[in-house]
Amino acid sequence: MKKRNKSSKKIGQLFIELGLVKPKHIKEGLEYSAQWGKRLGISLVELGYMKEKDLVKGLAAFFSVKTMSLPNIRIPKNVLNCVSQLIVEKYQVLPVYFEGEKLIFATADPSNFDMIQNLEFVTGYGIEFVVAAASELRAAIDHYYLGKVRGTAPVISTADKITSKENLLNTIKGCLVENIITKDELISELIDL
Repeated sequence: MKKRNKSSKKIGQLFIELGLVKPKHIKEGLEYSAQWGKRLGISLVELGYMKEKDLVKGLAAFFSVKTMSLPNIRIPKNVLNCVSQLIVEKYQVLPVYFEGEKLIFATADPSNFDMIQNLEFVTGYGIEFVVAAASELRAAIDHYYLGKVRGTAPVISTADKITSKENLLNTIKGCLVENIITKDELISELIDL
């Protein structure tokens, strides 16, 4: 994924060119964004000027990434085990598949470039994003990590979290990235075991 440079088109202009909104909606969306501290796309959806699926289309075009519909996909356990629930919840991302040496994540906000470095550190893989609707992403995170959909059990069970060395290491890396524990505290805790 490429970072947008300053000479690149603004996202609101792209939304207009794609026929997703009218210029007057961008103005109102920007005012709403400033008032409530939200991104323009989210503001346009909340104001009713844009559908969530159109926001996904616009973000994908702006950031030159693919889109993904999450409700009907099945994510393999080995992909889910690459990232802890802590990281998934913090960044609102979902690992969905491997493509060569890269781990592909679904996100509703592909603009967070610092997140890429943190995810690369935590997973040990190169990272790329696909854009998904925020509502679909939240439902998929709830399903795969919390087991909330249709009363199913979590795909990653407590036993998997404890017995999987890979998942344990990724959880530890996540705790270090999030400053939940320092390396010295971790070593001290491990020595006490």
